[in-house]
Amino acid sequence: MKRLWWGRIFWLALAGLVAVASYISYVLFAPPLLFQRALAAETRDIPDNQAFVLPTSAQSRLFPAYPASSVVVLCKYNVGDGPVALTAHMPYGYWTLTGYGRDGKQFYSLTDEQAGSADITVRFVPQPSFIEQMLGSGGDRDTVSAAGWQVLTPQKRGLAVLWAPVDDVLLRPQAEKAMATSRCGAVAPN
Repeated sequence: MKRLWWGRIFWLALAGLVAVASYISYVLFAPPLLFQRALAAETRDIPDNQAFVLPTSAQSRLFPAYPASSVVVLCKYNVGDGPVALTAHMPYGYWTLTGYGRDGKQFYSLTDEQAGSADITVRFVPQPSFIEQMLGSGGDRDTVSAAGWQVLTPQKRGLAVLWAPVDDVLLRPQAEKAMATSRCGAVAPN
């Protein structure tokens, strides 16, 4: 009788541990995968190296935590043929620039406080390979260039997201107009 009782406790404890491990795995791995799928779906028809204001309906699907009154500009970049520059004029107040790889993982972030200016230029450059790093042949890849920031991207394709929260819905068109002047394109070789 005791043996039967301990056997049940063992299997219940094992089932509990499997349930906890499954839950933790889901919490850790599902959000990036879901975000990656949403990014791919929203940007599938967008050409590379072009900036555009994300419509509010797409914004709510892609970034549900952002307030509906905020403005989001996306730059789907491809550094396969060389560096890509993102130039933007941001509205006064808090804003962020976030870089995501093709896999949906965040690799870069810049805020208004760090930038110190509403006018920014960020150059996305492919990260040098291990061999290039060892040989020192990765080219000039300073973190700050003459044009602004220079960011090493872990993947050739990715997405830069400019986000500015707007407190008053009536001010959204003004912020959208300012951010719509953002440009994303290949950098001419020197």
